[in-house]
Amino acid sequence: MANHAQGPEGPILAGEPPLQGDARVLYLAIRECISTSPTAFSMTPEEFSSKSADHWQHEVRTATWAVIETGREVIGIAVARQPDPEEDADVDQDKARFIESAWIKPKHRRSRMGKRLMEFLFEEERRRHPQVDQFWLWVFEDNKSAINFYNQMGFEYTYVSKKLEPSGRTELRYRYMWNSSSTRANGRTAGNETYRILNAE
Repeated sequence: MANHAQGPEGPILAGEPPLQGDARVLYLAIRECISTSPTAFSMTPEEFSSKSADHWQHEVRTATWAVIETGREVIGIAVARQPDPEEDADVDQDKARFIESAWIKPKHRRSRMGKRLMEFLFEEERRRHPQVDQFWLWVFEDNKSAINFYNQMGFEYTYVSKKLEPSGRTELRYRYMWNSSSTRANGRTAGNETYRILNAE
């Protein structure tokens, strides 16, 4: 039997990058996101497999990744990051954050977890950067369930779109404006769920 190093989420298998702590939590979560919801993500399985350990460590250090966990299992994830200065040059780089990789494990969908996760992420990003009052995102035009969810959250379509190559799929840009009456997250636990931010170690 092959020997495997032990990580926080079980043994590190052959072919996996050598990761520990929350960098490995992120790696395993994104692997499941792509496996269970491949059409919702622009990253392909091949692109995922090509990412080095440095990539995942850099992600945890430079972006705000929020997760929902039950025990040691991640059942939801989303990230807030600064706008791309080239692709989103018309967006205020200081006051805006882009939401990406929002995902809830299929068996937990339609349980309001997605809403709680987004509210938690908004609160945490504003706690770290109080000047942030805009949350933007790109969503695939054909991902109707995600678009319905974002509409219910209060996001508004900005009438900006782009076509991705070589897939030819179209993404739409949405914006959520924070205000003092915005719904606030109710702490970091709900039932058996724990909401937290991944940390670099």
